[in-house]
Amino acid sequence: IQWVADALCEAGCTEQVYIVGEKQEEIRDLLGETVAYVFQEQRLGTGHAVMQATPFLEGRSGYTIVLPGDSPMVSAKTINNALELASKNEDYAAVLITAKAPDPNGYGRIIRDEAGNVAKIVEDRDCTPEEKLVDEINSSMYVFDTALLLSALGRLSAQNAQKEYYLTDTIGILIGDGYSVGSVVCNFEDTLGVNDRMQLMQACKIMNRRILNKHMRNGVQILDENSTWIHSAVEIGRDTVILP
Repeated sequence: IQWVADALCEAGCTEQVYIVGEKQEEIRDLLGETVAYVFQEQRLGTGHAVMQATPFLEGRSGYTIVLPGDSPMVSAKTINNALELASKNEDYAAVLITAKAPDPNGYGRIIRDEAGNVAKIVEDRDCTPEEKLVDEINSSMYVFDTALLLSALGRLSAQNAQKEYYLTDTIGILIGDGYSVGSVVCNFEDTLGVNDRMQLMQACKIMNRRILNKHMRNGVQILDENSTWIHSAVEIGRDTVILP
């Protein structure tokens, strides 16, 4: 969660709202009081989670970024690329952050129209044989026109097998309203989620590599990247040598 917050801050997103539930005290202790929190009493889906933030969004113009807290690898560059695309295309109601997956099984697929815009998101279990072959996947990261997001959230339905409100349904609503939806294709690493200890280890390795690369570009000599672990907040002067 701290990595997600850091990426948002680096991208210039100073107003942040966190939808919290179980163990919310740990998140509050981590992020402090510079951000806002909303407690979600019932977990009724991703759309329901975003609905909890509507008091903060009403009356605002501009864009709302929605990120899942368990996908810590997103970078500020990816966030800014999506914001830039949204701001350049007034016809876009939303911009999805997507990626080309080496193995797309289990992911929602991005289906595009002839103009290259997003036509729909199809969950893996609902894919036709042809759609199964698509390797562009939904990362569950979005940039929305704030007013249009609020309009779509107000029309979400829980008429499905899970009785939940899905944020992905807002995309179909906005396209049905006649708006276009774009997408930014990022590095697949940026979309990785953490659902177990193995994925946590993989994420830590990737993040550590990014930290080491940043220091090396800034003139720090690292003799063995495989045995060097550096916290993201550490500052190191130029021409320092880090031993194994």
